[in-house]
Amino acid sequence: MTTDAADAHPDHAALGRAVDEAVELLGYRGHLYTFIVHYRAFPRPQEKFLYVSRENVAGATCPRCGGGEVARYPVLTVGGWRLVVRCQRCLVDLKMEPTPYPWGLSYQSFTTLLPGGSQNKSK
Repeated sequence: MTTDAADAHPDHAALGRAVDEAVELLGYRGHLYTFIVHYRAFPRPQEKFLYVSRENVAGATCPRCGGGEVARYPVLTVGGWRLVVRCQRCLVDLKMEPTPYPWGLSYQSFTTLLPGGSQNKSK
């Protein structure tokens, strides 16, 4: 796994090109996964701050701290987007389940691309 030669940052692009050349020189025929860190065409948000709306869960109590400030909202984890029900006082997750991507973004965990990746379950 390496940065892509199309990355907008010169160092990242150079690494991507170097790996591409090495792969070709060595005749490597396996999988090579690349990613872009700096992408210039992504539109800049107009808002000064981005946030996720949190929905209060009425009547819920945290089993760890006894707090009643429990909310439901999406979070991005290593395994992808999840909808959590989380205590706002101690941050323990009461529930976590897969959810569609908010804001129309797409995300695929790189672990799903690894051998046996569909079995890689991560919170």
